[in-house]
Amino acid sequence: MNTFGDSVHALRDGCFIENAIEIPVFRFLQFWATYRAHTRSGISKDMQRQLYYPRLRLFRKKSKSPHQTGAAKPCIYDISRPLSAKAPVWPGAKSFSLEWTKRFERDGVNESHLSFNLHTGTHIDAPFHFAADGARLEGISLDALIGKAQVLQYFGSGPIDVSFFEAAEIANDCRRLLLRTRNSLPQSSAIFDPNFVAVSSESAQWLVDRGIELIGIDGPSIQPFHDEDNRVHQVLLAAGVIVLEGLDLKDVEPAHYHLTALPLNIPEAEGAPVRAILVQEEAQ
Repeated sequence: MNTFGDSVHALRDGCFIENAIEIPVFRFLQFWATYRAHTRSGISKDMQRQLYYPRLRLFRKKSKSPHQTGAAKPCIYDISRPLSAKAPVWPGAKSFSLEWTKRFERDGVNESHLSFNLHTGTHIDAPFHFAADGARLEGISLDALIGKAQVLQYFGSGPIDVSFFEAAEIANDCRRLLLRTRNSLPQSSAIFDPNFVAVSSESAQWLVDRGIELIGIDGPSIQPFHDEDNRVHQVLLAAGVIVLEGLDLKDVEPAHYHLTALPLNIPEAEGAPVRAILVQEEAQ
């Protein structure tokens, strides 16, 4: 029997211990079956050699499960704010409302009716939001909403100006930027805070010139509440830059991620709620 040869191969492959019992048992059974067959019908020496000393190695290092090998699992961040009656809304906008039209106890089924402003919580702005002839939601390609994104951190209190972006280490191939600011700090109530952090109009033009295709922020709007015009939106949307607002980035560190931000399919609308996630591979 070729038990010795099998053991040498097992040692070389690093799996001797886990096959220490299987090797001799298998070889004994193989020998016994061959011996019985030979005594009954006779087998040529060449056939005996192939049976006793097969050239193919029968034992290999056992593969391990992803858990055993420590394979990294993707780290997924849900960066969408929950929609509820507690969600702050722009002054004058209708608050989120979920009305139960049927209940299981009475109707044998639960059904509800939603009513809210499309710019509540995490949402996307289409150009039609600020331009009479701008594209509606159906005109926005999903390509820019899925792919590599970089998260930048800004904890100042005023509008984010050009100097911040110029000093930031933005990757050369970056096309999607997400801004983590103090807007992501936990909110204690549904009261709208007009002093949220946003982007200056000069920065909006800088982003367009830089080739950014998507800009996201954790505030209710990309432009400051007290701006007298809508130039920030107009500059970005006119250039085809996708605007994501109302993100929740409190648990996300500045780094590179894979972004998926899918709006509800409401073709004629000027905006829509978005379920957005970031995925980051764990370090090996």
